Amino acid sequence: MNKFSELKRKLHFTFLNLPLRMKLISIVLFCLALLAATSIIGIQKLRQRYDQLLYQAYRSVLTVSAGTLCSSLDKTTDYIKKAATDLTIQKGLASIKEGKYLSATTVRNIEREMQKYINDELNPGLYGMTIYTTKGTFYNSSFKYDNGYDASLGTKFSEDELKTMVSAAPEEKTLWVTEYSNSYGLMVVQNIRRISPMRLDSLGMMVGCLNLQPMIHTCTTQLQQETCYFALLNEAEDVFYTYSNMKQPIDFLQKINADEKYAVVKENGNCYFVIRSPITKNGWNYIYAIPYDAIEITIRNSAISIVLMLCLCIAIAVGAAMLMIRQILRDIDKLMGMINNVSDVDFESVGLTSEETRRNDEVAILMQQFTRMSNKIDHLIQDNYESRLLAQEAKLQALEMQINPHFLYNTLESIRCCAKLGENKDVCHIVESLGSMMHLIMSNHNNELHLQQELDLIDDYILIQKIRFDQRLFFSKEIESGCGSTVLPKLTILPLVENAVIHGMENCSDTCYIELKIWQENEQVRIQIRNTGTRFIENFFQKLQNSQIKPTRHGIGLLNVDSRLKIFFKKDYSIKFYNQDNQAVVDLIIPYWTTRISEKEGR
Repeated sequence: MNKFSELKRKLHFTFLNLPLRMKLISIVLFCLALLAATSIIGIQKLRQRYDQLLYQAYRSVLTVSAGTLCSSLDKTTDYIKKAATDLTIQKGLASIKEGKYLSATTVRNIEREMQKYINDELNPGLYGMTIYTTKGTFYNSSFKYDNGYDASLGTKFSEDELKTMVSAAPEEKTLWVTEYSNSYGLMVVQNIRRISPMRLDSLGMMVGCLNLQPMIHTCTTQLQQETCYFALLNEAEDVFYTYSNMKQPIDFLQKINADEKYAVVKENGNCYFVIRSPITKNGWNYIYAIPYDAIEITIRNSAISIVLMLCLCIAIAVGAAMLMIRQILRDIDKLMGMINNVSDVDFESVGLTSEETRRNDEVAILMQQFTRMSNKIDHLIQDNYESRLLAQEAKLQALEMQINPHFLYNTLESIRCCAKLGENKDVCHIVESLGSMMHLIMSNHNNELHLQQELDLIDDYILIQKIRFDQRLFFSKEIESGCGSTVLPKLTILPLVENAVIHGMENCSDTCYIELKIWQENEQVRIQIRNTGTRFIENFFQKLQNSQIKPTRHGIGLLNVDSRLKIFFKKDYSIKFYNQDNQAVVDLIIPYWTTRISEKEGR
């Protein structure tokens, strides 16, 4: 079940990921394939229904023929029973059984009666009649003592065959014997019982040979065609009668299963319709086959015509669908082009033709709405762009005004300390560095610096702090070449370095080590400041932003740096505060810009 769900999910995702053209073509092809499959199945069902109707038509006729055959066999049974109850035959057989003197008159009377039944007009088809007794056997009108076989009597069954049939005959019922039908025809065996007086003891066995050919011909007159096949099967599924006028012999019994009612059989390049049905009363079955070539050709030609018409319809449908899909995709492609133009701030290329403005379909309405929306956006940008830039620059300047006094206060504090200690040379260095810093910081013509300019500020600042803290401050930097040309907001790194100096020196009784590393990663510049002597609390900057901890003056400086970075870079930067190897680490990542991309981002 999980594999099926996973496969279903993958197929669903694959379909959703297809281009719109492929989606529409897939839907059209699926519908056409479904139509084709339905049509082919319908043709097959129609053919099966035709075969079923053909079977039912022949079955009704075959049922009548089978009934006629059963009626003829019943007449034969009645006729053989009539012969078995003949008084003359019974009287003679009784004398034989009782061992009385068998006169020539008695033998002649039995022979005469047997010949009379053979030649009787009411004879249903018996061409031979035999009476078997323990004393002798009568073949038609001849008699042979000692159960011997007289070759002069003609092609009759042997004594062993006769004994086999007689021993298989039931005491009361008539037995039909099919095993010797190829040699002697269908045989019927009747036990002769004494009826006068009514002892009902067995006097012998009467065996009749039946010629099936005229009987079957009469029964199947309506079925016989120019070419056909008819066969009778006994209970053991052995064929005991066959009629066929086909050019080549075919064993249809091997071509149709016992549980099939009908089948279409192909043999020797020809096609035949074969029907199998039971004769319930006798426990037999019959097989009837007729040529099916003409019908098969007609059905095949009809199926080919339908398939060709279906293919033609599918081709026309595919062509029409492709034209409509092309028109739909043309509008979608134009809409996608308009969206791309808007994303590239190219509003002049967004427009519709007069025909597209008059259309009321969904895609046209979408294009019209998008055009109106893009025009409104362009109007708003034109109206508000300058005012937004001015407001942004004013906000940057306000943040700088918060930072500048902060630097000035710390530097003046350093000068005060040095002057108090009488270190005039250091005061000169501090004033010189402070002048350089103030000159760059107080220049308001631009709110951005190159990274190298910010590094110069840091050098001046570190010089002042080293004089202030003497040998307790150790500062090192490692700058990758090429990073100095990137631009960033003025006073971005310096407040971070100052924060590391102030907190590191306040909490360190020994030397404070501060390390500045700057390197490039792909299209970004990574700035990392490490210092000893202090550690950040967990989630320091998030808590500072959410006012969960009270900011000091240096905390305010960090928040100002983050605000200025957000204004300058939008979301294309990250700043993290964490601890590593007993050092406090500030990790800043900014994009590598050689000039500020302000115009496109502002719009």
